[in-house]
Amino acid sequence: MKKAYILFLTMMFISQKIPAAVTLTESQVQWKTFKHVVNPDYSLEKDTFKTELVTHTYKSLILENEYLKVTLVPEYGGRILSMIYKPTGHEQLYQNPVGRPYGPQWDVFYYDWLMVWGGIFPTFPEAEHGKTWCRPWSYTVTSNSAEKISVKMSFTDSIDFNTPANKMKYGQTNITCHFEVTLEAKTTALKTSVTLVNPNNKVTNYEYWTNVGISPGSVPGNTKCDNQTEIIGPVSNVKIYDDWREIQNAEQEVSSNIYQFKNLRWYKNWANDGIAYAWPAEGNFWGALNHANSEGIIRISDNVKTPGLKIWGFGYNQSRNFDPAQNVDYHRPFIELWAGVSKEFFTPAQFPANSTLQFSEHYTPVTGMTSFTHASEHALVDLSTDKENYNGTSDKNVLVSCRYFVTRPADQVTVSLTFKGNSNAVNIYEETRAHDSTGAFAVKDTISVNSLCDDIDSLVFELKSETQSLMKACIPVKFSNAGTCVTSTTPGTHQHKQLRKRSIVSSPRKLYTFNGAYIGNASERQTLAKTGIFLSVDNKGKCTRFVELRQ
Repeated sequence: MKKAYILFLTMMFISQKIPAAVTLTESQVQWKTFKHVVNPDYSLEKDTFKTELVTHTYKSLILENEYLKVTLVPEYGGRILSMIYKPTGHEQLYQNPVGRPYGPQWDVFYYDWLMVWGGIFPTFPEAEHGKTWCRPWSYTVTSNSAEKISVKMSFTDSIDFNTPANKMKYGQTNITCHFEVTLEAKTTALKTSVTLVNPNNKVTNYEYWTNVGISPGSVPGNTKCDNQTEIIGPVSNVKIYDDWREIQNAEQEVSSNIYQFKNLRWYKNWANDGIAYAWPAEGNFWGALNHANSEGIIRISDNVKTPGLKIWGFGYNQSRNFDPAQNVDYHRPFIELWAGVSKEFFTPAQFPANSTLQFSEHYTPVTGMTSFTHASEHALVDLSTDKENYNGTSDKNVLVSCRYFVTRPADQVTVSLTFKGNSNAVNIYEETRAHDSTGAFAVKDTISVNSLCDDIDSLVFELKSETQSLMKACIPVKFSNAGTCVTSTTPGTHQHKQLRKRSIVSSPRKLYTFNGAYIGNASERQTLAKTGIFLSVDNKGKCTRFVELRQ
């Protein structure tokens, strides 16, 4: 077995003072738009759209820790407008440099028009961008300490707009949405908590979507997705309606309106505007990655309460290489990923009477990774073996590859890789360390098939603190003709067995099965041979693995 090695991908901090604690600062943010007039009911006054540029100023709140600088704008849609990742200095969220009102008489958007700014924001209780995309939300600072700051933005749907777009159908719902944003010290993961409250004495139809407008690894002030941008997530198929023929043509059809999701992962393959729904959304994460600098942003949530994933892309060629201040076209070079309580737009979810729905989301930038198999608020992982099935008579080795990114880089944690079966385990890597800078770490090892056994059926990545297991990630892997696992639990003295010593074992040398059953003492200790006992003990001398190997 070759010695495991670890590769640290170094990311240099940009030259700036990094606060030792979380801070909250009030500020202002400006946004240029083409000139237009909005009525008191937020509809667009007819024939007021002009090509002249005007500047709007909004109050902002800036949350900042060692790794993130996050800007909130409660008074325009209750949104997270910006997320700058300090180790690279790059922006992860899209901001439209010039707002352009569009969509009047399209019968699509609430108030019968839309103007995109970007960022992350809640949309409810209607489909598309909902009712609140341009309205002010109230906010309160619910936690303010050196370790954690939380800002809760809130809006109650008391709107009875008299001329909604034809597709808007739920009316005044009285539903309240609380969108709470929390930044803790020492973490790259920004947490949001969505709480929806139905005060009605009846079941209420509604929709909720978190709109995530992203352009990972962008230069601040020039945010965009380019031909190196890939949509990330465990999604095999998507649903595309016939309204979007040009993006249908990019994929292989599986069944009626269901297509594979391969080419459309890459933004460069969006021939025109379009909507694709994950069918279904799988796993607990999705996001986007800029392969030009291996920098991405990933949303992590259990997705049980948000099973919908809607993907929107403007046409790639239509949205690049033009000056938005001079061109009144509405296309913009970015991707929207939406998390919904229903699976697609205009399909209502039913909110039980007098009830509350709550779920959490974590958003983290990530660097130094190109693919992902698992995610949690603690780490992002890409775990693999070179094959899924191994035969001991024909396969000599297993190539194990693991790349991971921890969201609390300065914490002391233990990372391990272990082959596991029903009653046996073979640990191939373990290290305790602080990941004292940002970036992904890589572990690779070549393992002899004959050092494993037929009982093993998985490879497990585990991240642990001193007191608890933080995350486990598992992939299936099978072995045949590799070896036979010991099942005997009969106490006695087991002589002439070969012991592979992984740490000091105090005398007497006792043997146990993996499930903890004592099976006797080892009468002698010998060097590793091709057959015999493979024994692993923890730092207290307790056996954690007992496997009989045969050729």
